[in-house]
Amino acid sequence: MSFENLMNSYAARQQIGPLEYENDRYTLVVDDRVEVACFQANGRFYAYCIISKLPEDNSKREELLIRLLEKNLALVAFERVSLCIDPDENALALYASAPIKSLSVGGIEEAIVALANNHELFVKWVGQSAPPSGSAMMLMP
Repeated sequence: MSFENLMNSYAARQQIGPLEYENDRYTLVVDDRVEVACFQANGRFYAYCIISKLPEDNSKREELLIRLLEKNLALVAFERVSLCIDPDENALALYASAPIKSLSVGGIEEAIVALANNHELFVKWVGQSAPPSGSAMMLMP
């Protein structure tokens, strides 16, 4: 089945109406809150969504990325969802990927559900204040 047919079958199964195809990708909104772009490249299917803009300050950006990458390690292994930086948007994003050859409507559903569920986690983690510094200063009396 072609990628276009798979995406149209997914839309029909989810009863979301016709999907918009623009800039070589389909865009849909999951749970009225997560905008997901679905596209194919190099023989793979990708589902992608932006989490948040990156901080402009380099030290805050680095601190945030280190914190999030530590949490992301488990997701890559178990949920096939990965954190990335979108340089065009200067934003953090998540994506899920699967081989296009063996892709089914069920596979698209699984990828989008995993993406939406993890999007919520990352939005929460990004919103948390930075953890306290590991180096404490000792004052002598």
